[in-house]
Amino acid sequence: MMKKTALLILSLFMLGACDCYFSVDVNLVSSLDQKAISEAQIICAYNDIPRDTLLSGLDGQFEYQEISGTCNQRSFWIDHPHFKADTFHLKNGFRDTLQLQPKAKDPLKLNFNPRESFSIQSLRSTDSTNSSAPQQDMCSGWTLNEDQVKTVIASGKAISGREWHYLFSVLPCDLRGSISQGGKTYGLYINGGAYYTLSDQDSTWMFGCMDPDLDSLFVETVWREDEE
Repeated sequence: MMKKTALLILSLFMLGACDCYFSVDVNLVSSLDQKAISEAQIICAYNDIPRDTLLSGLDGQFEYQEISGTCNQRSFWIDHPHFKADTFHLKNGFRDTLQLQPKAKDPLKLNFNPRESFSIQSLRSTDSTNSSAPQQDMCSGWTLNEDQVKTVIASGKAISGREWHYLFSVLPCDLRGSISQGGKTYGLYINGGAYYTLSDQDSTWMFGCMDPDLDSLFVETVWREDEE
């Protein structure tokens, strides 16, 4: 009996050991005068998939913790009306200060125009497990063909991290690839929860698919107040 109990305890310990407690503690300051940056929007992502959104406090500080199966670094997309958007790749246990550069008079904008012609360079299904969905198989087999992808991109509406957090679901079905326009290539990520992102080497932009006519292309649609 004692041997069986010991084996059970050991098995539970090994199962728990597979999980990782990921934690970072960050202070955001201006690179110009080192003053704290409050109310910055921070989106945490793993493998380019958004997982959560935060706001920095009055002292510029934000913390992020999660328990997951890996302690690999996370990406943090940080945006603020008066500072240039930036992405930081932080390792577990990071405790330090990050600096943001104040925006120039003409803020950085996405040069991609979804209403103009563009080409799809690559597209593949990844079926991510990084999801808030309770049923990981809820969208088994979901995908989009190239024509549908072009329709989705052309109809997208730019959204903030706050809108993404409250209006969209992160589902375990997604597509990754790249598109090009005007000689420039952008990384593409589409989630079955009716949102997508475009990214270049410096920034990431988020878009929501609000058009009810396209609801059939997704597993879950944007939350609409009139559908309560």
